[in-house]
Amino acid sequence: MEFLTERGKELSERAEKVFEQREYLTKTPVMVEFAGTPKSGKTSSIEVVNHFFHRHEFKVFAPTEGVSKRTPRALKKDLLYYNVWAACYALQQMFEARFHPDNFELAIFDRGIFDFLGWIDWLLKNGEIAKKDRTRIEEFILLKPWKDMLDLVVLFECKPAIAMQRENSHKLIAKAGRAMNEPVLAELNASYVRTAVRHRNLFNFHHVNTDSEEEQDTNTEILIDAVLGLLEAGIDKPKDK
Repeated sequence: MEFLTERGKELSERAEKVFEQREYLTKTPVMVEFAGTPKSGKTSSIEVVNHFFHRHEFKVFAPTEGVSKRTPRALKKDLLYYNVWAACYALQQMFEARFHPDNFELAIFDRGIFDFLGWIDWLLKNGEIAKKDRTRIEEFILLKPWKDMLDLVVLFECKPAIAMQRENSHKLIAKAGRAMNEPVLAELNASYVRTAVRHRNLFNFHHVNTDSEEEQDTNTEILIDAVLGLLEAGIDKPKDK
């Protein structure tokens, strides 16, 4: 295997050791959610992390992101329905990963239940949902059996202007959308931060700023290190082994 960096070599050696001891993992799969605003680097980072663990022969569950790929387009007319549908899709994928007969070691989700909580905060701030309804929805989403499935939330953030640059690159026209515009992206960044603070005792967070694409490789290495740490911590090897 060819290594592009010395850090990559170190991570690979750790992954090989974990793979050799995977039968002693006490919790599988380790579940990681990538959350944050559009064009903040979630999908590209997932591709790199997924590739790394696949190359080391781990069984990885990485379903298609539900919000942009699976949610019925007609629901975009109402962001409450749109995001509730996406949250239910995320729960379905978590359940599938947990009980799938392939016994995945790692599950990676592109926007999941925490991401949904961030959107609900934004909807509340913009008067599109009542506080009592937000509370009821959160109580369901945060039920202990599935909230506890999630081992890590990676929260991505980038400046709205940079996100819009990425959105419009290689496009023939630059046209803002209901959510894909600088004011809403700024509000969403604030909503994610507020939501992370509110639920800081419920989730394990890792924050990533992707303003600089030059730091993308470093950020990805840090993410792989964090995931490996979760896997390593879950190994319970008998002393006589």
